Amino acid sequence: MEYCKRIWPQIFPSPAALAAATLPPQVGRVVIITGSTAGIGLALTRIYYDAGATSYIAARNESKAHAAIHAITTTSTSKPPETIKFLAIDLSDLRTVKAFVTAFLSQESRLGLLHNKPALLACHYILVRTAAASDTAPHSVQVIWSSSLLVDTSAPSEGVPPNELENPSNDAIRNYTISEVGKWFLADRFAEHFHARDRPASEKRVVSITANLGDCLHGYLW
Repeated sequence: MEYCKRIWPQIFPSPAALAAATLPPQVGRVVIITGSTAGIGLALTRIYYDAGATSYIAARNESKAHAAIHAITTTSTSKPPETIKFLAIDLSDLRTVKAFVTAFLSQESRLGLLHNKPALLACHYILVRTAAASDTAPHSVQVIWSSSLLVDTSAPSEGVPPNELENPSNDAIRNYTISEVGKWFLADRFAEHFHARDRPASEKRVVSITANLGDCLHGYLW
């Protein structure tokens, strides 16, 4: 029964309470979306751009990023002050993370939303500084980790098998599923790191959650 309770709302989700048409103005908010040159990442970038946010496309392919920016800006019906920018990062090469963070910090002093679509973006410092700012309202900063239904249907019982961290399985689907479980662990760790568990939820300034985005392309959200 508990299994059905977890699976059913993911297969047949309720209508989205917050969607592109109902998103309030995001003017003054800074967002970073990884993997945003196509698919869900691109759709999210378009939504935040149209809502007036300063949106950063974090991707490794510059030509694809600029093509995405062109596609968004030439079809958008919104007006300034929305801004959309590209910053290079290759999450398969962690040596690019420092340069990405340095470039971002040279342009911005705070971060309102970090959407980790393909993997972890190491931006702890700016999140800590934003969370500590006296003018940061509760729940105003979010870290979102894209996950999958596979976490509930196919994940190993132990979550992330320690022995497979150094010696992964030859089964690509199993490895992918384990990586999705890892996002759940990271989301929980971020939540604990940025908010002491003994403090009330009303004081939580940085919210870290994970979500199954598998139904987005079926029209539930977009």
